[in-house]
Amino acid sequence: MKKAFLAGIMAMLLALFFMLPGAMAAGATSVTINGQTLSATNTTTTDGHAVFNAATSTLTLNGAHYGNLSYVGDDIHLLYANGDLTINLVGSNSLKVEPDNMFGSENKVYGIRVADGGLTINGSGSLSVTLEHWVPLFGIYVGSYGQSNFTMESGTLSVRCTSTESAVAALTAGLVTMKGGTGSFYAKSTDDFAVAMEFREEWLNYTGGTFTFISDNTNGGTDYYALYYTGELNDPAYHITDGEVHVSQYPDGSDPSLWTSDTQSGRLASNRSGLSTFHYVRFSSTLPEPTPIVTATPALTAEIPQTGDSAAPWLWAGLLLCALLGIAGLAVVRYRAMQ
Repeated sequence: MKKAFLAGIMAMLLALFFMLPGAMAAGATSVTINGQTLSATNTTTTDGHAVFNAATSTLTLNGAHYGNLSYVGDDIHLLYANGDLTINLVGSNSLKVEPDNMFGSENKVYGIRVADGGLTINGSGSLSVTLEHWVPLFGIYVGSYGQSNFTMESGTLSVRCTSTESAVAALTAGLVTMKGGTGSFYAKSTDDFAVAMEFREEWLNYTGGTFTFISDNTNGGTDYYALYYTGELNDPAYHITDGEVHVSQYPDGSDPSLWTSDTQSGRLASNRSGLSTFHYVRFSSTLPEPTPIVTATPALTAEIPQTGDSAAPWLWAGLLLCALLGIAGLAVVRYRAMQ
C-alpha cells in the first residue's frame, strides 16, 4: 500500500514538472514601440496611436506609423514584448526600417519580437511591417529561438523583409495557426538565405483566411524557401479544414498548382535534409460550388377544345325559339279541331 502511495506521489510530481513550463508562461507586462516603453503605469504613446493594456497583455494600434528603434542587448527592434502579446489592429498601421538607417555589423533587426511568449493578431485593421537593410532581418520573431506560437485570427498583415547581404526571415515561430484574416509574408535576399516562414513544430494549422508566403533570391542560388521547417521530423505536415494549398516554383506565383503530396512536385516545407522547390505557397478557403440557378417553369394553361359551339350563338337561340313557336301553334290547331 505504501509503495503504491509513493508511486502515486511521484507520478503527480512528474506531471507537475512537465506542466511547469506552460504554467510559467505569462502575458507581457510591458512593450516597447517607437522607442517608448508602455506598461501598466504608462499605457499610451505620446501621439496616442498605441495603447497597452497590461491586464490583458493587449497592444492596440490605431493609425500608428512608426520607425523609431530600440535596443535589447545588441539587437534592434521596432516592437518588443517580454511575454505573450495580443496585437489588436484598428485602422491602418505600419512599422518600417528605412534602408538608410545605419547599424553595426553585429546587429540584427526585428520588426516585431515577442520574447518568452506567443503572439496573437486580431482586429479589423491592417499592419504592414517593412524591413530593408543589409543586416540580418526578422519580420516577426516569436518566442526564444522561435519556439512559441503565432496565431492570426483577423485583420490584414503584410510583412516584407529585403536584405542586400544577409539572411532574412519574414516569420519565425514554433506552431503557426491561421484562423482568419489576410496574411502576406515576403522574404528576399540578394546574397544569402531567405525564408518566408520558419516554423519548428511538426505541423501548420489552417482553418480560414488567406495567407501567402513568398521567398525570393536574385543571385540564382537555391537557399530560399517559402516554408522552412526546423524541427526533428523529416515530413512536416499541415492541418487544413475547408481550404486549399496552392504552390509555385516561382516567387511571383506564376503557373500555380494545387499541392497534393511531396512525391509529385516537391515538398510543402523544406529542411536541411530535403530542399523544397516551392517559393510561393498560398493557403486559402475553398470556394463553395456555385448554387444552380433554377428558373421556375411557368404553369401550363389548359386549352379548351374547339367544338364550334362558340360560333354565332344567336343563331341557335333563334332556331330554338322558332321550334317552340311551332310546337305551340300545332297545339292550338289540334285543340280547335277537337272542339
